[in-house]
Amino acid sequence: MTPKAMAMLMLLAVIWGGSFLSNRVALSEIGVLSVVGFRVLGGAVILWLAIFAMGLPLPRGLYRIGQFLIMGFLAAPFRSR
Repeated sequence: MTPKAMAMLMLLAVIWGGSFLSNRVALSEIGVLSVVGFRVLGGAVILWLAIFAMGLPLPRGLYRIGQFLIMGFLAAPFRSR
């Protein structure tokens, strides 16, 4: 493994580990629903900015929007047991 690849792997480990630590602290301070809401909102904002920056067309039509809604509900990772 090259030094550059090793450095990138270490950076990824720090970022990934930092997100777990910050989630643990946030969950104990503000609660599950707030953390989930902030993360989903932040991800949505970043994705919309990427769509606009790349100049991609927005989905049109109820059929296509319905498909996206179904995918979103089926892929929801936050299910209580």
